[in-house]
Amino acid sequence: MKKLLLLLFMFAGFSVFGQLSQNFEGATFPPTGWTTFETGTGTVQSWSETNLGVFTYGSTGKSAMINKENVATGQAIDWMVTSAVTVPANGQLRFYTKTIQTGVQGSLFDIKISTTSQTNPSSFTNLISYDEASLTALSNVYEEKVIDLPATYAAGSTIYIAFVMTNDNGDRWLIDNVNVVPKCNAPIGPLATANETTSSAVLSWGNPGGITAWEVEVVPFASAFTGVPTYTNVTTNPFTATNPPLPATPILLPNTLYKFQVRSVCTSGFPSDWFGPRSFQT
Repeated sequence: MKKLLLLLFMFAGFSVFGQLSQNFEGATFPPTGWTTFETGTGTVQSWSETNLGVFTYGSTGKSAMINKENVATGQAIDWMVTSAVTVPANGQLRFYTKTIQTGVQGSLFDIKISTTSQTNPSSFTNLISYDEASLTALSNVYEEKVIDLPATYAAGSTIYIAFVMTNDNGDRWLIDNVNVVPKCNAPIGPLATANETTSSAVLSWGNPGGITAWEVEVVPFASAFTGVPTYTNVTTNPFTATNPPLPATPILLPNTLYKFQVRSVCTSGFPSDWFGPRSFQT
């Protein structure tokens, strides 16, 4: 994903019509236009970038990181704030994140927004808060957070987004691939299936307009969806779901009940929410 975004946006910190795309691959930190500061009692640790071993995103590349800090009294409160962002229509904040340690260490992770100042903490309002238990499902594994911007931040307005960790000997917090983009419109109903065979089925869905690519996930009816597409780079609707060539493991078995969900992939490269499910039987 990191290298895909590099290709999409060409270089770190590239801004499309005032929207934000930052992957922390630039030569300096904080990135141009961004800032970091502290408001707590801990002043030893500050936001930085890392590309060392376990802290990396995937196998290569840099991330932003704030380390835990053991303070004598109070809390360490560390801020990393974006450059000015022009809110797109149906704006959406997306970023990858993880902590390092297993279990709850007492850290709090806030996403805040200001419409007036990059450096005045009192101007920020809280968008969403996490602790270690709610930030990611697994420790030391990156997870994408997707947050719709409230309608109060109208298209064309300017905002600053802050990533704020509060802790006393808590956990490390890593951030990567921060993007503010227009929300990709999900498929619409009706979902339908047709022409089922022992190893294929024709799946279809409604197009909200302007979408030319999708991803489809198919699972046995009794199984939970994983959010990992079974079929990528789908450019036809209706789409024929089939088995891959042998010796690959078949996806569809005869006389079996399945369900599918589908999501749009917009020209930005970002997907929509999943839409579904609909069942079918081979």
